[in-house]
Amino acid sequence: MPDVGIIGLGPHWETRYRPVLQKMRNRVRVRAIHDPVYGRAQAAAADLDADASEGILTLLRRPDIRAILI
Repeated sequence: MPDVGIIGLGPHWETRYRPVLQKMRNRVRVRAIHDPVYGRAQAAAADLDADASEGILTLLRRPDIRAILI
């Protein structure tokens, strides 16, 4: 199962991307989320049992992440 990080939630997060990632929990594991609005990253991370990342480089340097969704 690939461990992924998400950079930027965008306007379609709630209606398009979050539901798909929740349905694919057995295939893809979201490990960290970064968004310019840190509170939004925290809420999304809590919803997906992931970590909120304060910066893009912090997320990119995590050794447990194998793919990035932008």
